[in-house]
Amino acid sequence: MGNNQFKHISRRSLVKGYTLLGLLVTTSIVAILSSVAVPSLARLISDAHIRSASTQLLSTLMLSRHHAISSGSTVIVCHAKDISMTQCSETRQRNTNWSNGLISYADLNRNDTLDQNDHIITTTSNNPKAAIVFNQNGRLRFFSDGSARSAGFYLCIGASATERHVKILHTGRARTVAQMNQVQRNTCLSKAL
Repeated sequence: MGNNQFKHISRRSLVKGYTLLGLLVTTSIVAILSSVAVPSLARLISDAHIRSASTQLLSTLMLSRHHAISSGSTVIVCHAKDISMTQCSETRQRNTNWSNGLISYADLNRNDTLDQNDHIITTTSNNPKAAIVFNQNGRLRFFSDGSARSAGFYLCIGASATERHVKILHTGRARTVAQMNQVQRNTCLSKAL
């Protein structure tokens, strides 16, 4: 009976134990799978940030244009001075990253300044990971007939291939293009945080 007990104990220890070789193989497989999965996951997250930012931007632009037409007033979309989104930034240079977010307001007194007499239509905060670069000087204006000057926004995340170009036509309609040309991409990446 002594030998049977020994056989029974050794079988039990084989079932519960791990070999060093098995542990190394398992660790190697996990490392290989992680090296493949992590970049794909990072790409998916970047893509989601850019898609979300472009959807919010398009929504703000459509709402601003609609308000300009329905109210018969000029609607201005500007870069927020800070994250409180109560004032427009004084920066009106071409290719500025509107990183603090956007303010859309009806310029009721037509003085080109957001003040107490104007009506804020909407504010849109920006995802801090995504750069939203306005490719014109100044601010974007929608006139009472819905028109606007041709302009656009470049959306990108540094060190990521994910990007969007939101084009505003002179009719005031906006559309999204998934790819930018090299000049647009370089402009956006140079302004990314």
